[in-house]
Amino acid sequence: MPRADYKTCKRCERHVSQCGDLSWTRLCVKCAVAAIEANNDQISAKAGPYFEHQQRRQLMRARQHLLAAERQTG
Repeated sequence: MPRADYKTCKRCERHVSQCGDLSWTRLCVKCAVAAIEANNDQISAKAGPYFEHQQRRQLMRARQHLLAAERQTG
């Protein structure tokens, strides 16, 4: 759902009149698709900032499960 109060894309800095509606994350369609493709490419290649972010989140989640299990048994 587009936001009417955003006027420029936060990545390409084009105005709404040039790029169309912006998302809630303030991205135009072209930049949003590019971000999704970069995310998928980096995760499948197992390298890059998106992949590293995913790995950190998985490690944090595993740690939370371990701590919860320790609390229940201890």
